[in-house]
Amino acid sequence: MRSTLGEFFQQPFMLVVGLLVTTTLGVLVDSYLNRILTGFRLKPPADVPPETWEALLESPETYGGGVHWLGFMERLFFVTFLLVSAWQFILGWLFFKLGCYWGIWHGLAKAGDFGSQTKATDLMIAQSRRANALTLTCLFSTLGNLLAAVLGMVVAMLVMGLWYKAR
Repeated sequence: MRSTLGEFFQQPFMLVVGLLVTTTLGVLVDSYLNRILTGFRLKPPADVPPETWEALLESPETYGGGVHWLGFMERLFFVTFLLVSAWQFILGWLFFKLGCYWGIWHGLAKAGDFGSQTKATDLMIAQSRRANALTLTCLFSTLGNLLAAVLGMVVAMLVMGLWYKAR
């Protein structure tokens, strides 16, 4: 059931169903992502003050919830472009995200020393743990948002198929 952009906007009900299902599933994705973000506590290297370490690891959620809004917009973006078979926009977004995370991971690997007393191995372990936490949240949020959008698209297509049969 491949649709063109014109056909898609002639059936706004399909978009509404897809967005509702995707948004509902997004609540589950956000809930689990919060669990990951709050449950992944990293110990600081031996001589790094706890307040310095906490500032370094501060979750983006403390900046006003921007991560949840970005996830919400990403789910809407995914389901809309899935419904109109515009895969190139989804792939473009995924490549953009990959580039952003590559920059973050690259910068994290080059993070500076906390002081002359910090052992290099402690710092490497801490940086590795932080990179693992970022990777986990990146992969889970992207996969969760994409799956929510795919399920939203499938439900929307099923509802539209049933609606056409009933007519």
